[in-house]
Amino acid sequence: MSATTVRAGQKNKNKLKVNADYDYKLIACVILLAGFGLVVLYSSSYYSQGISMLIKQAIFTVAGLALMIIFTELDYHIFRPIAMPMFLLSLAVTMLVIVPGLGVEVNGAKRWIDLKITTFQPAEFVKLAMILALAGILSVYHKKLKKLSVIILLFLVVIVPVGITFLITENLSSAMILFVMGYGMIYLAYPDKRLLLVIAGLLILAAIGMIYYIVEIKEYVPGESFRYTRIRIWFDPFNEKYPNSYQVRQGLYGIATGGLFGRGLGNSILKQGFLPEPYNDMIFSVLCEEMGLFGAGMVLFLFFYLISRIFRIALSAPDRFGFYICSGVMLHVASQVVLNVMVVTNTIMNTGITLCFFSGGGSSLIFIYIEMGLVLSVARRIQNPR
Repeated sequence: MSATTVRAGQKNKNKLKVNADYDYKLIACVILLAGFGLVVLYSSSYYSQGISMLIKQAIFTVAGLALMIIFTELDYHIFRPIAMPMFLLSLAVTMLVIVPGLGVEVNGAKRWIDLKITTFQPAEFVKLAMILALAGILSVYHKKLKKLSVIILLFLVVIVPVGITFLITENLSSAMILFVMGYGMIYLAYPDKRLLLVIAGLLILAAIGMIYYIVEIKEYVPGESFRYTRIRIWFDPFNEKYPNSYQVRQGLYGIATGGLFGRGLGNSILKQGFLPEPYNDMIFSVLCEEMGLFGAGMVLFLFFYLISRIFRIALSAPDRFGFYICSGVMLHVASQVVLNVMVVTNTIMNTGITLCFFSGGGSSLIFIYIEMGLVLSVARRIQNPR
């Protein structure tokens, strides 16, 4: 690589960097998403829930914004020594879902803990704790990542929470996001990226092989594993013999009827009893139906801008710990948004992934604001070249 090429690459990288103090562009983007999310949630939930869902979501939004401000003011370095204890605590809290009286079962899955005044989904705590734990390990051992002991540690920090989240809480969507986050952070740090690409390729081939077996070889038996059925629905969503295919079909109908500009805000037909809980995982379908391709494009643009802004802050971070925190948050938001849109459009099988800032649910909302606060904390401590 020539010196001219190196200088050009460094110049382009410098253009992406941001200055210090409050990142008002990121803050503005978060507030726009928060406001947009409340409007769409109210529209999608009013028919079945009245104003109660909006009030609940608004309370969590205000609380989340307050926490974002608090974490912005905190120095993110204080989390480095407590990152691993937080990670272990998050795993212990996740195990509480199987404790009688504490775990709350919904639709056959125990993913929540009953706090009496509300419910708490520990998988969201695990996502934050994993980001901090991996950021700490990768920043401290960045020169020793090929040592066997460090590889084992990284492997455990990724696989253990993925396994617990999937096996204990039966939450495949959160397990997928945790894996993408962990694998992505390690990929950014690991010197031999070809090895990680080969591993990713092998995992994809194994997944394709399993899907082919279920869809083409294994015969359908009523009452089989719901995960098998979801894979079948993915390939044949309009086959009414599959249980729960109704939700996927209705979501696709909503997107198709939205057209370019939609039916108009508040005019969704899906939410009138045709789509179960339209304010949760399938809220993007209601958004497309009411605001069309134009409205959906606006929302996706805001998410793209949010992700790109976090990326720019990561490049400007004053140290590796800040860089990996921002990278982890970026991977979390990007994977969750992309997977939700892919589920709603039936690009991948239905796994119950919420849409950040939009879907109903306090746990995911609170922790996404905390993550935004951590990114802003990193931004505040960038040395301003001026």
